[in-house]
Amino acid sequence: MQALVIATNSVASAQAFTAPGEIVRPSGSAPKNSTQPVLSGTTTEGQPLTVSTGSWSGTQPLTFSFRWVRCGPGGGAPCAAIPGATQPVYVLSAADAGHTVQAFVTATNALGSSEANTTPSNTIASAGPAGAVKLPNGRVSIPLTSVSLPVRLIVSSASFSPVRITSRARGTTVTFRVVDTRGYVVRDALIYVEGLPDGWIQPLAERRTGTGGTVSFRLRPTARLPLRSGGSLALFVRARKDGENPLAGVSGSRLFRVGLGRR
Repeated sequence: MQALVIATNSVASAQAFTAPGEIVRPSGSAPKNSTQPVLSGTTTEGQPLTVSTGSWSGTQPLTFSFRWVRCGPGGGAPCAAIPGATQPVYVLSAADAGHTVQAFVTATNALGSSEANTTPSNTIASAGPAGAVKLPNGRVSIPLTSVSLPVRLIVSSASFSPVRITSRARGTTVTFRVVDTRGYVVRDALIYVEGLPDGWIQPLAERRTGTGGTVSFRLRPTARLPLRSGGSLALFVRARKDGENPLAGVSGSRLFRVGLGRR
C-alpha cells in the first residue's frame, strides 16, 4: 500500500507517493492441524480404506486435498506416491499386498496451507485365491479349483488314533491334512491311501478333504499284518486334482508310518 500526498499553495500544487508499505493481509490464521487424520477400514486387497480429515484450526473456510503413499512393511522406506490416489477413499490393490499405506491431508485457506499425515496402516494382506474362506483357527481354506501349476498339493501331516496298531479288530484311524505350496489348506482334494507291504490293510477308496483340508480313513488290518512290537506299517498317500494325471499336474505324494504292536 502507498499514500499520495498533494501539496498546494497560491502558485501551484504538487504530489508525491510514499514508499510502499507492507503487503496488506486479511486478518485470521493459516490452517494448523490439532488432531491427526486417521485411517479406517480392512487392510486386505480389494477393500476400501478411508482417511478422516482430522481436526484443524484456522480461518474458515478450509478446503482439503488428499494423497496416498505406499511404503514397506511396518511403514518403513521406501515410500512412493500411489498414482491417481487423490480422494479420501482408496481401494487397496494387489500392488499394496505385503506393504503399508499412508494418507496425507492438506488443509488450505486464504492465508496458506498445511499438511498432516496418518500413521502407517497394518501390512496389507492378499485377498487370496477365489473361494478363500477364513477358518476359526486362523487358517485360510481354498477349493481345489483354485490350485493350479506352478502351485502344488502337499500332504502336510498325518495323525493316528490310536497312535499304534495293537489290535486287528480295532485298527486305527488316520487323519491327513492337505495344503498347497502357498500354505492354504485345500478342500475337495482327492486323497488315495495304500498300505505297504501290499495286503496288510483292507483296500481304501479315494476320499475328499473337507473345509479344514483334512480327511480321515479307518485302517482295518488283514490277517497278513504282523502285530509284532517294533514293526511298522507304511502308508503311501497321494493328493490329486480331478481330471489330472495322478503322476503329474498339481498332485503330491508322501510316505507315512504307523507303529505296530505294544512298545
